[in-house]
Amino acid sequence: MFLHIGHSSLSHLMQLVENELSVFSSGYCLTEEGFKIEECGTFLGYLNNSALDEYQLFPAVGNNAIRHLLIQQYALRLADNLISPRSVISPDLQIGKANLIMPGVFIGPNIKIGSGNIILPGAILSHDIVISDACFISPNSVISGFCKIGNEVKIGSGAVVPPNSSVEHKIELKQNEVYNA
Repeated sequence: MFLHIGHSSLSHLMQLVENELSVFSSGYCLTEEGFKIEECGTFLGYLNNSALDEYQLFPAVGNNAIRHLLIQQYALRLADNLISPRSVISPDLQIGKANLIMPGVFIGPNIKIGSGNIILPGAILSHDIVISDACFISPNSVISGFCKIGNEVKIGSGAVVPPNSSVEHKIELKQNEVYNA
């Protein structure tokens, strides 16, 4: 059994992939869209309730910092990945837990992905890439070969990370931006 943690828009995306996989979560612990990291204390206290111990957790929070906090706090209780069968994934992918990979994503060879990442439709991860934890990779973005992506990075729609780039933690690439280190 697993429990979504987050606001409704990302939980709805997760439901789409669950339906493709014929896997269903046991419930939702929804927060408001504008959930602030300062409010995490009460929320984390709720998740520490022993009645929820049987659940694996899947953070569906759009805010990378909050999602990172949740995957660190509950590393031993993270749910498996939700990976759309309509994505193209290299068989040698090394991947953590609680990642959401939507339909139409391409993930090439020699790629390592941490935990708690959200990769939206049309994203291309070419080859020889390391993606840390709690990143948000928007639709139609491209990460070229031999790149490293730090924790909590947001890559906007249509953005491009050129070959041999290293994107530092917490960087945000805007829509259609070409990263220049």
